[in-house]
Amino acid sequence: MKRRGSAPRHFGMPLLSITLLLRFAMTSLLAQEDAVFENFLYSPGHFPPPHERQMQSLLRGGEARPLPGERYRCSAGVELDTFLKTGETNLVVQTPECIVDERHQAVNSPGPLKVQSAGGRFVIEGTGFLWRQTNSSLFISNDVHTIVQPDMLASASTNRNPHGVGVSPAPFSATSPSIAAEKVRADPDAVKIDSSRFEYGANSGLGVYSGNVRVSGKNLALESGVLEIKVPYEQGQVRRITAKQAVRIDYGAIRGLGRVQAAGAEADYLTATGLITLTGNPAWRAGRRQGRGDALVIDQTNKVFRSEGHAWLRMPGQSARESGFFGQFQPPPSGSGLTNEFIEVSSDRYNVWTNSALFTGHVQISHLVGGVLEGKMTCGTLNLSFSGTNQLRSMTAEKDVVIQQFDQETERRFTGGRLDFDAPSGWLTLTDHPAWRIGEREGKGDVMEANVRQDVTTVRGHAWMRLPARELRQSAPLPARAASRLDSVTNQFAQVFCKEYRVTRSNALFSGGVRIEHPQMTWTSPSISVEFPPGGGQADRMVAEPQVDFYVLNQGKMVHGTGQKAVYTYSVSPNSTNELMQLLGNPATLEVTNSGAILQNQVLIWDLINDKMFIPPGYHIYVPQQAAAVTNGLFGK
Repeated sequence: MKRRGSAPRHFGMPLLSITLLLRFAMTSLLAQEDAVFENFLYSPGHFPPPHERQMQSLLRGGEARPLPGERYRCSAGVELDTFLKTGETNLVVQTPECIVDERHQAVNSPGPLKVQSAGGRFVIEGTGFLWRQTNSSLFISNDVHTIVQPDMLASASTNRNPHGVGVSPAPFSATSPSIAAEKVRADPDAVKIDSSRFEYGANSGLGVYSGNVRVSGKNLALESGVLEIKVPYEQGQVRRITAKQAVRIDYGAIRGLGRVQAAGAEADYLTATGLITLTGNPAWRAGRRQGRGDALVIDQTNKVFRSEGHAWLRMPGQSARESGFFGQFQPPPSGSGLTNEFIEVSSDRYNVWTNSALFTGHVQISHLVGGVLEGKMTCGTLNLSFSGTNQLRSMTAEKDVVIQQFDQETERRFTGGRLDFDAPSGWLTLTDHPAWRIGEREGKGDVMEANVRQDVTTVRGHAWMRLPARELRQSAPLPARAASRLDSVTNQFAQVFCKEYRVTRSNALFSGGVRIEHPQMTWTSPSISVEFPPGGGQADRMVAEPQVDFYVLNQGKMVHGTGQKAVYTYSVSPNSTNELMQLLGNPATLEVTNSGAILQNQVLIWDLINDKMFIPPGYHIYVPQQAAAVTNGLFGK
């Protein structure tokens, strides 16, 4: 025997009458346990005032059978609709069969079900569910599959496209195409979520996926133990997604890095900002690049990848070697190969864009080849730009910049307030009190430029350089009477003061008010050039022009020379050592200051090894009367 049963509706009838009618209908059904009722309607409750005429949910079934304990078995296309206070449909649950528990205001089923938001922008399929009206919660126990349309994740989207109470999606059919499959075919940008279980609380707006959670989208794949989605009940819009427990992300939309794989304890996505934040010892990898930090942030809108707190980045170091900034002085260690050459950068935080990167806070960049530190730099901020092929294009560093490069046993050190480096040309520029040191040589000035590829250093403005005295001339202690003329030198180093100089390993050119102070000599001239032997050691040639004034201490005698040009040469052979000074002028003058002897001519030659001075025919010698004896042995003919 079949009977027609109905649940009260929210329109056109007072709430008290609806409740009494519902109670009467339930009592009648309990008395007839074998009854079958068609077109079953059930509404467990309404919203509190002032929305007391609006049902919170409505269950409809093709037929219903009463069960003990104020329960009913509903079948033949069951649909449970939940509503907003405005009367709009919020969620639609479809299942072939379910149990209605009137006493506990719950609906459950061990079978399959489909859940979708109004408009079908959020669709869930699974097996086994429980709906509790008391706290508006839904629990799905097995094989959960979800489709989220892109506009539901967009921060600016608020459209809901709801349908009314009397309008429902197509009835459930085990043989009909899956709603989820239809959504995937309709929109390839939709996001899929698979898990073992799902729970949603309408009051909190929080949906929780658990057990082998997998998320896939057009440019995203994610795995985790738990996934939480914040969907406020009355808004129908995803506000926040949080993944927890062994999170792994595969993200392929970061230009300049390529596909990024990241892992951490927790990942958080805010639709309002479009930011994905990974925490809990997060780390990432993109090809041969990798990094870590306290928090990793992916900014999809601005195409930015950011690491915050104890940030670290490693990338291939071949680009730095080819640019000449690091590692240009020696080949990689034997057997290391370019695949074992890396640049490592640590800082407080960094941002990576399509073709650039910015590091801030205690920045340190290291160049490693085969695990060996070949160079490093520290600064406050570091900005890198790359060409389309990810080759280093330029570098800008600021705040206490310190660069160290290691050439076998020699350390090269550059410091300044700002560094600008152009990779194609190999030129770096240091400003804001720049200084440099290469081995025992060092210098400073207003602006320093260095071509690290060609091993050239240029300093301009208030230029100063210090180098070992033995590189200009072998040192010897000064007599007390000569010390006053050389009061700013030591017996270990020579100093050069000028407006500008250019230095390489084999030569140096000083210009603009040049003054050289050495334990054995001082030189002043508008321009002085120095040449060094290929293997290092004492300078083998030094030229000062177009004017020169010098004091040289030689074999206990202080000699003062003036002229238009001075050429100093030093050479060592198996049979002899030669050290000559050629002085040209109109006239050139050599004076022995402690005796008063003076030699003048257009060309003068001084043999420092044998302590003799030579002039061509027609020379003139001026010897004061009290120093006549000094001609013996000093001036040769």
